[in-house]
Amino acid sequence: MQVDECKVQFTVQCVEMILTQIQNTTPAIPKEIIINTLDTVLNSTKILEDAASNQSQLVYYGNSILNATETLVSALIRKTDTDYWDNITLTSIEAAVFVLCSNSSLKNIPRLNTSTSFLEIDLIKVWKENKETDSVAFISYSNLSGFLKPTFSSTTNSKGNIMMSMIVTVKLLSTRDQSVPNKTSRPAHNTITDPSTNNDKQYFTITLEYTAPWEQGNTLHCMTWKETEWVHGLCEVTTINTSYATCSSLRPGTFALIMQTDMSLVYESWLDLINTIAVSVGLVFLSLALLTFVFCRRDMTMINTALINLCLSLFLAQLLFLLTQKFLLDILSKMLCAVMAGVLHFLFLSAFVWMFIEAVLLFLRVKNLMMIRSKQEDVLGWKYLMLTGYIIPLVVVGVSAGIFPDGYGSDQCWLKTNAGFFWSFLGPVCFILGSNVILFIITCILMYSTLKKLNRGNLQVQQKSRDHSVIRSVMLKTLLQFVIIGCSWILGFFIEGSDAVNILFLVLNSQQGTFIFFIHCVFNQKIGEQYKAFLCGFCRSRKNVPKMSGKTTEDTQQGSNH
Repeated sequence: MQVDECKVQFTVQCVEMILTQIQNTTPAIPKEIIINTLDTVLNSTKILEDAASNQSQLVYYGNSILNATETLVSALIRKTDTDYWDNITLTSIEAAVFVLCSNSSLKNIPRLNTSTSFLEIDLIKVWKENKETDSVAFISYSNLSGFLKPTFSSTTNSKGNIMMSMIVTVKLLSTRDQSVPNKTSRPAHNTITDPSTNNDKQYFTITLEYTAPWEQGNTLHCMTWKETEWVHGLCEVTTINTSYATCSSLRPGTFALIMQTDMSLVYESWLDLINTIAVSVGLVFLSLALLTFVFCRRDMTMINTALINLCLSLFLAQLLFLLTQKFLLDILSKMLCAVMAGVLHFLFLSAFVWMFIEAVLLFLRVKNLMMIRSKQEDVLGWKYLMLTGYIIPLVVVGVSAGIFPDGYGSDQCWLKTNAGFFWSFLGPVCFILGSNVILFIITCILMYSTLKKLNRGNLQVQQKSRDHSVIRSVMLKTLLQFVIIGCSWILGFFIEGSDAVNILFLVLNSQQGTFIFFIHCVFNQKIGEQYKAFLCGFCRSRKNVPKMSGKTTEDTQQGSNH
């Protein structure tokens, strides 16, 4: 039903109104109305595309069109006593449906075709394993790529991605209950949705004709639309030639062929190399910092509990993450991958909690104008700090695993993003980063105000140049704490679409150990003196070794001559 205003001028509000009506409609719709409504909606995509001002709106409209189209095409399903198929062919959409009757004598169902693709599915086997799934719909869209863009991808750099086919949808349905709007039946967990329990490795294949030239040397992926982006892993390319590609999948969904160009592949390889080198360098300096803290443990004025545990948590988290991504990803079982994700979740959360504690201690140092020693007697005992730094992350991980037991173990052995589970990590991190930024700003203001007062007093005894040098040195060390307490992780919210920010984010956050080593070890006066003493002793021993050996050789020769 259209209001009078929409009959005069079809606007964005009119399209949204129709999309809402479709979702609330009943399944019993005449085919003529289905065709007319589909034609109206899909010919109005340009209106929605022009109205969308950002990626989120494009994704929202794209998902709305997908849902409305699936609802309308699902209405073609009829419960009959014989096998039944039907199709729709419009400018913007082609759809085909097939219904398997309960007493069907077919051994193979016919192939579902559109002009640029076709679907082959073993619906008989699916029906035998799940009696509620007796029909399938196959839909091909010609103008949906403007909403579900190939650049909306889970890959690191998707700027060079090219859409290589029509977007298609495979949907499994049921004719058992058509009294509820948009009622669809999903296969049981032990059939299509769980690949590990299937023996035939695939339930259906989709053959897609190229809509753009395919260039050899580039990588062609079959990708699946997952709520907000195209993802890997749910669909696999099995056959490639110069005209088309065939994909296999275990579960229904929306698919497309997407080509990853050399440019994006080269960028990803360079980004991966930069990340590996940067993390490795950071691990080296974290090791040096931890060794320094161990050898200087007798002089506890040089070290504080938060700093030691921050280094330890960062070292273990970054080392384990690097090993997982580089060496263990392909050999870990699903169970071990989930366990590894849980351990990484705990270690990274622990590191962020210690960053927060270090930010609080930094604020107190500046406020009280004194060093906070490792026992933290004037703030909090080290035992309480240890409990805070490790119990809080452990509780978060325990609660997350209890509420979402399947949330761990993504394709990258990390947290899964479905059902908002990723917020079990992102939520605490956002809170800590926000708190640390506020504390850092207050600390800088206090530091500047305090040093300015001290400088004004020292000017009376004509030590201006020396005081300026001290002020610059102290302010520089304070500013470098910005990275140590993790404030630079905020850049992670702005890496989308910016290669420079992405690289800066990787480099800065992999070098927290480097900053800790130089600020708290090299630039620490007492530890610096121990470094000098150690190096001087080492150099003396090196100089004495050749002289002694030379003298011994000479004496030996003289003895032999005598």
